[in-house]
Amino acid sequence: MAKADGVANAVGGLSLNVMKVDGEFTPGQFQQREGGGPRGGGAPGGEVKGGGADFSIDSFSVYGTDVAHPATGPLSSSEITDGRGFKTSDTSATVAVVDSAYAREKKLGTGDTVTVSGTAFEIVGVATATSGGAAADVYPPLEQAQTLADAKDKITTVYVQADDAQQLGAVETLR
Repeated sequence: MAKADGVANAVGGLSLNVMKVDGEFTPGQFQQREGGGPRGGGAPGGEVKGGGADFSIDSFSVYGTDVAHPATGPLSSSEITDGRGFKTSDTSATVAVVDSAYAREKKLGTGDTVTVSGTAFEIVGVATATSGGAAADVYPPLEQAQTLADAKDKITTVYVQADDAQQLGAVETLR
């Protein structure tokens, strides 16, 4: 697609959703009713008392980003407001940029880590969307996202940059 007329650049991205459930069940205790059972003449019976569950759910979105082409892709409409953006050498590094709203909610900043499916990523930058909403909460390098999802060489989205505004119509027909 990047070689098509009117296309300046095209990159892929991989969108993932992470849901972390943490907690435990506490079993209740069965208590037999008075007079129940074969000797008391009644049918066996009773009730379960106590027990319950206490769970927390942490759900967030992850977007694998092509770090070699930062001007095209999900972070192209964001501004790095703390730390740095990706470098081309970050392709296989366990680093991430996080959205500013997510960072604020989770009290995260540059130098902290965010864990995605058991892999700890060092936060190297915080991004604030300059137009529209953020595409995700956490942005690791595309190669790392593909590894986490066991989706080598797979993408969910293609970002295309036109040569100029006059070429938008031609680029849109490439679908």
